[in-house]
Amino acid sequence: LTVPDLIDGGEFGVLVAGIGGTGVVTVGGVLSMAAHLDGKGATVLDFTGLAQKNGAVISQVKIAAQQADICVTRILQHDTDLVIGCDMVVAASNTQFYGVGKTRAVVNDAETPTAHFTQNTDIILPVAAERDAIERATGKDKVEFINAGAIAEQLFGNLIATNMFLVGYAWQQGLLPLSLAAIEQAIVLNGVAVAANQRYFNWGRVYAQSPDTVNSFLNPAAAVVADESLECLLDRNIEVLIAYQDTAYAAKYNEVV
Repeated sequence: LTVPDLIDGGEFGVLVAGIGGTGVVTVGGVLSMAAHLDGKGATVLDFTGLAQKNGAVISQVKIAAQQADICVTRILQHDTDLVIGCDMVVAASNTQFYGVGKTRAVVNDAETPTAHFTQNTDIILPVAAERDAIERATGKDKVEFINAGAIAEQLFGNLIATNMFLVGYAWQQGLLPLSLAAIEQAIVLNGVAVAANQRYFNWGRVYAQSPDTVNSFLNPAAAVVADESLECLLDRNIEVLIAYQDTAYAAKYNEVV
């Protein structure tokens, strides 16, 4: 596996885009620490917005052969080398940083409801438009869409795993100019859920190398909501309510419905 070369005097920009509270800032911190452990220069600039939980968060990481090669911490427009799109909405909202033919992107294409969903539960998420925006900003051959959210939820029962899973995928694809040992040590130094984050990272690597191996552990039907008649739904819920309390409680539910 070869990693990108760092040009003397040049910078390598990584944009991590995701949802607040899911570990976006942690990913930025791990990557910048890994660069430091590799003897490289690094900066990290986080944008958490007005709400750090559930709102849009981006972390801009710059890596260079030497610290002096980094002039400013902010990534300039059209100058990103790698996008780790932990959330497609946020990734599609920051395409001003992407450069056609320059930027590589690894994006989680799981559908995540935005705040508009609280006002309109029938809203149709613009997934196709978001994919198109990212593809136009990078070039179709430069972006990979992965349903990392669904994979993380089935493998680990935890959507927090999504971000580090994508980091592992990106590294195994040779998209990060960092050594494996440095990333693993940076996860240890981060000191939070070390074993879990190492597992998420390594499963991402496995998926990049052999997606069929990972898919063999997944249940394709788990993501499909089957059509169910009202009668079947009532029968199932009545059984649950009887087990929860008693038949009188279930009968009251049935009468109300």
